[in-house]
Amino acid sequence: MTTLAVGQTATIASGMVLYFERVLSDSRCPSGVTCVWEGEVTVALTLSGSMGSDAFTLSDHATTRVVSGTSFTLVSVQPLPTAGSTIPEASYQATIRVGRSVN
Repeated sequence: MTTLAVGQTATIASGMVLYFERVLSDSRCPSGVTCVWEGEVTVALTLSGSMGSDAFTLSDHATTRVVSGTSFTLVSVQPLPTAGSTIPEASYQATIRVGRSVN
């Protein structure tokens, strides 16, 4: 698993670089609040390698995505929202499961 802060990169399999661009949306239910729906968080990522780059999104409610032959699953995004406050984008960290290349 790989954990990235917004604006951070990590080198993954085969020398490809994963970049956490930003949080596109965060409608997760704040802690201490009763919500009808638990909400959802979606992040924007870019995968770069020798064959170019691919921009894609991951959501905590979506299944695994395969990009350039590698699978990605959003495991968690921290911090969790709290009632009455806004999370600064620089505070977000996404944990992503990176799977084997699919041939």
